[in-house]
Amino acid sequence: MTKFFTASPLALYAPEIHGAAIPAGAVEISDEEHAALIEGQAAGRIIAAGSDGRPVLQDRPTLTGAELLAIERQGMRCSRFQARAALHNAGHLPTIEAAVAAAPALVQIAWADATEFRRDSPTIAALAAGLGMSEADIDDLFRTAMQITASSRPVQLPCQVATDA
Repeated sequence: MTKFFTASPLALYAPEIHGAAIPAGAVEISDEEHAALIEGQAAGRIIAAGSDGRPVLQDRPTLTGAELLAIERQGMRCSRFQARAALHNAGHLPTIEAAVAAAPALVQIAWADATEFRRDSPTIAALAAGLGMSEADIDDLFRTAMQITASSRPVQLPCQVATDA
């Protein structure tokens, strides 16, 4: 059965699925063309629109180091516990807490109540800049924080047991 392709939005359509929802101006493609596109996509290529408006397969673009870093940063998130533990381990927790205490009320509320901290947050960027931390320092801190878990093993705590003498 015949299939259809549109360049905008970039989409493939099947009449048996999409019926009357196929946009006007969609280009008709054969079952063989459709199968080749799906096979190419499964092999890692992308479907794009050619200059004639027909579908073509292209290699995925190679991302630059900066683009990869930007994508990584968008996914950097840690819990409040992870953030505080990483800052403590790095010796930054007292300094950050002092900076937050001097910050506007909204920053103080976020620090006290946030359950998640995001690397791409403007508040994180402002706090880090105020402390002279580089972008790489922040990245490393988040990478470390995201690896921290609460220990499931019993922890030996120092304590004194009262004895009757």
